[in-house]
Amino acid sequence: MVKHWDLTEGNLLKNIIYFSLPLLLGSLLQNLNNVINSIWLGRFVGPEALAAVSGSIFIIFIIISIVIGFSMAISILVSQYVGARRFDDLKKLMDNSNTLVTVSAVVLTILGILVSGPLLRLVQTPAEVFPLAKNYLNIFFLGFYFILSYNLVVGLLRGFGDTKTPLYFLVYSLFLNALLTPLFIIVFKWGVSGAAVSTLCSQALLFFLGARYLKKQNNSLSVFSFTYDRQLTRTVIRLGLPFGIQQFAVSVGMLVVSSVVNSLGTTVMAAFAAGTRIDALIMTPFQAISMATSTVTGQHIGAQKGDRIKHIIRASSLIVGVLALSVSILFYVFARYLIAMFVSEPEVIAEGVRYLRIISLSYFPLGWTFALSGILRGAGTVMPPTIISIITLWIIRVPGAHYLANGLGMGAAGIWWAIVASATLSIILTWGYLLLVPIEKMKPVVQSDKV
Repeated sequence: MVKHWDLTEGNLLKNIIYFSLPLLLGSLLQNLNNVINSIWLGRFVGPEALAAVSGSIFIIFIIISIVIGFSMAISILVSQYVGARRFDDLKKLMDNSNTLVTVSAVVLTILGILVSGPLLRLVQTPAEVFPLAKNYLNIFFLGFYFILSYNLVVGLLRGFGDTKTPLYFLVYSLFLNALLTPLFIIVFKWGVSGAAVSTLCSQALLFFLGARYLKKQNNSLSVFSFTYDRQLTRTVIRLGLPFGIQQFAVSVGMLVVSSVVNSLGTTVMAAFAAGTRIDALIMTPFQAISMATSTVTGQHIGAQKGDRIKHIIRASSLIVGVLALSVSILFYVFARYLIAMFVSEPEVIAEGVRYLRIISLSYFPLGWTFALSGILRGAGTVMPPTIISIITLWIIRVPGAHYLANGLGMGAAGIWWAIVASATLSIILTWGYLLLVPIEKMKPVVQSDKV
């Protein structure tokens, strides 16, 4: 039996925090690894290499959104199975998911390699970095099976309440990546392709570590065992696809907002670039808390303990409130010093300070939305968070940024206030839905779909 943590017992506040911490640390380590890889490319290959990788990020983000959606669907199902003590059904879920992973990986790998060129042209990749970006993408697609399959294992373990084991695997893979990247780039002179191959090797290591761990913990769970169940497949797609759509819509929306920012000149662009890097420091824990509330809720729904959902809401709201308030005060007081870490021009620093001080007002509603959306997803209610996210982005943030910045002549401040407004509307709509729908009475997805 795979080790599992019964998140329906004990102090909910501690459960959410302890579950979130490995996720948070893992995200920070991955971000640090990306920064180090960028330094190797920028310093030892050249700006074209760095631009090639940056030009591929949007396409990779869309693909990864599909992977995250799939992993989230598995986590929801497993957490509800664990809560309901239906451990015998896990093999069927695993084997069916293996079939989905293999078929999807083959199709997306072939399709990705065929359309990598057109996709790069679509995002207007400069001609001088086009070949480098295409090579990087093609190697990325070759490792897609490892990415999908490992995220299946991670989703399974997360549903069991285990976020520590994937963190250990991640540390091993990042260590391998730290060794291989300079070897391939500096010694072998492979350039951008070297960085891509290093990443592929790290993903392969993650896959084999995850597969070996599962086999060791439970001999019946294997990434090489296959079956197909139409109803179960539909359930996985129904739970995972909305999140993938949401991430895609968000990424496109942010591109549009970035275009409005870019239209205001290099000073605003530089301030926005510096500010968003600082923003990432608070977004990472919010995402970790969302995953935690999703799994905790899933186990409660599976165990027919819906009456405790209100306690999950209170505990997660307290965590988010303390975190958001602390960071908002910190960013407001030390905004100038934080921005000055990235740029030295006085006018850019001034705009960056204004960005941080306005955007910090969005941290509490945004973090609260993350936490409550995780609760809804854990209960199997995946469409409302997606719809709310798309509404606030495309009806408030995107048109609001353009109208306030250009129509009312507020300039960059108009864009920043549009972001705050969309975050505020998100929490209002999310709370409105929670008040209208008795989530504590919801039945497990695994029961309603008769899996």
